[in-house]
Amino acid sequence: MVNFSRLAKSFRHAWRGLIHTLLFHQNLRIHLVIAGTATALGILFKIPALEWVAILVAVFLVLVAEMVNTSIEEIIL
Repeated sequence: MVNFSRLAKSFRHAWRGLIHTLLFHQNLRIHLVIAGTATALGILFKIPALEWVAILVAVFLVLVAEMVNTSIEEIIL
């Protein structure tokens, strides 16, 4: 059975971590600006659906890697 209070608590912690990273770590903000630029250019050049998938996967992987890196830095430093 799913424990919804634990699930909600887990999402609250994840949200707090994301907000903390956005407020205190410049690299994530830089990656988000670049992701927005890539999205705008994709719209401008009307790229096909398969290329959108590739861009979204790449952006997702970069943001996840940055969050993992930030988490490791927070633990070590």
